[in-house]
Amino acid sequence: MNIDYEINTTRIRIFKTFAIDNQEKLTEPEKFIMSFASRNPNFSINDIVKDPQNHFGKQTTIRKYVNSLVEKHLLSNEKIGKKYIYNLQKNNDYLNRVKHLKHLEDNLLK
Repeated sequence: MNIDYEINTTRIRIFKTFAIDNQEKLTEPEKFIMSFASRNPNFSINDIVKDPQNHFGKQTTIRKYVNSLVEKHLLSNEKIGKKYIYNLQKNNDYLNRVKHLKHLEDNLLK
């Protein structure tokens, strides 16, 4: 939020999360998984399957969608013991673009 006391204005910038901004590119199960990932920093396939809001299928189906999100570089995975742990991709191009645009906007509007 920026307040300019000279011209009595307030500018508020609201950013949406990644999953919300890119919903048109994701299937409904992928949107659910991205929403789950935003609420749970580290999770397994079983965590998603056991979630009460999951109505997209069992392990095989959920694994297919999670692997799709890993291939799209939206989720990352790490093998711990015999199972994989998933989380939101840390080096997300989209988030980097948003940060870059915010930086440009801040510098242009000063």
